[in-house]
Amino acid sequence: MDDLDSKINSAHDLLDQGELEAARSLLIQIEQNVADRRQLLYKADTFSPLCIEVGKALLDESLVNLGTTYLQEWVDEDDQNSSYRDHYNLANGYNALWRFRSEKYDKEGIDSTEHQSARHYYRLSSEHKLQDRSEVSLLSQIWVNYGISLSEVNRPIEAIAAFDRALSLNSNMGMALGNKAMVLQALASDFFGYTHLLYLESISLFELALTQRDISKAAKNIFLEELGHLRQIVSSHKDSKLIPEILPPGVEPKNRFQEFLCNFSFEHNLFLSPNSLLSAELSKFPGDPLFITSMYDEGEYAGKFERYISFLNEIKQDYIMARFFLVQSQIPSEIIDSIDEGVTLFYTLDYALYSSYVQLVKMALKQTIMVLDKIAFFIYDYCRLSKPSPTRVTFTGLWLKLDDGKIRDDLGEFKNPYLFALFTLARDLSKNGDWNYLQQFRNAITHRFLVIHSEDFIGDYNPDIPRHDIDDFINKRE
Repeated sequence: MDDLDSKINSAHDLLDQGELEAARSLLIQIEQNVADRRQLLYKADTFSPLCIEVGKALLDESLVNLGTTYLQEWVDEDDQNSSYRDHYNLANGYNALWRFRSEKYDKEGIDSTEHQSARHYYRLSSEHKLQDRSEVSLLSQIWVNYGISLSEVNRPIEAIAAFDRALSLNSNMGMALGNKAMVLQALASDFFGYTHLLYLESISLFELALTQRDISKAAKNIFLEELGHLRQIVSSHKDSKLIPEILPPGVEPKNRFQEFLCNFSFEHNLFLSPNSLLSAELSKFPGDPLFITSMYDEGEYAGKFERYISFLNEIKQDYIMARFFLVQSQIPSEIIDSIDEGVTLFYTLDYALYSSYVQLVKMALKQTIMVLDKIAFFIYDYCRLSKPSPTRVTFTGLWLKLDDGKIRDDLGEFKNPYLFALFTLARDLSKNGDWNYLQQFRNAITHRFLVIHSEDFIGDYNPDIPRHDIDDFINKRE
């Protein structure tokens, strides 16, 4: 084992020295000559990241696959002892494999197993809680890579949230600043009335990113090119869309609850406004002006405009109610306190919270899934779909088959990146996805029961009672 450690360390030194071909040869030699494959498996936490990094640099898919395979086997065998670094390296491996094949996947509308696995392991590694300041740099990079992976499947708002998490750890991280600028720049043209503001924000972020030392040479060249392009647009374009916009007046809180709601929504980016994506508080409480600015109202769509507007109004109002339930659960109220008065419940020794506030959190989750289901029906109706039957349309069921990772042909024909983004989100919410527990919670709350508690359980645990700690319910960790 000492000889194996020595060879792996030598490969690491070769990588540090830029001797990539020599490092590749040594890594292949190590794998071919190891006496017992399990010896190398137990060194996967050092051997595999080298294979992945060298393979990425040399565009060697087989070497990346070798490292990813060993590391996945190691994590599967002893996941309790695998570290957030193992999950991060595994995510890098899967993301690299996706990149080798991404052109094919993009063309065929496939959310590949590799990319879904990359998102999964980036998310797991991002949930690591800092032990000391020495981990800040890696955890920031994890959030950046997670954000990039989300932007790769056209989920820009989630990507920006990930970059913001990186910046909350290191406010001057160049890769987080630059990648956030890239996503904002791509979004700008989709937000009529906010285009100029998003371009200006992107310019500011690019400029700050280019002053940082952590960005790679390749990233620096990309950021410089995009910055020059943006400056040219803003300085020379005379189109009215690029004149600094006159924004809606926003919200002026009129009572204590509305002030709390505004502060909570602003803190957690719950306003439906592109202003939420900007660092400057142009309007601290921007309200919810976001809407679809154009839809077909001709040909087969003629006369349908009011129908679609009604859909969108309902979706938006349902979202506002979900937000209300969540916010109301966070602030004491004499009205809420009085709801449980006179209610008799049978005590089942489960230490459940006896609280209408917890019921509000449950209602917020139910309402959120309902919003997604209504979005699914809007797509179903607007895109003239016939399967499944109208009464069986749900957000996860709309796409018919999720396991094969391919968007259904009739939706794939639209070549719409945001339809594909919703498809990947449905996969993450599906049976084998990262966010499936949200569906499980919602189903239990809607059709059965789910006990939420705040105390350590004492005594015999009844497996027939689904129980979750309140912190686990709100901030689930796996």
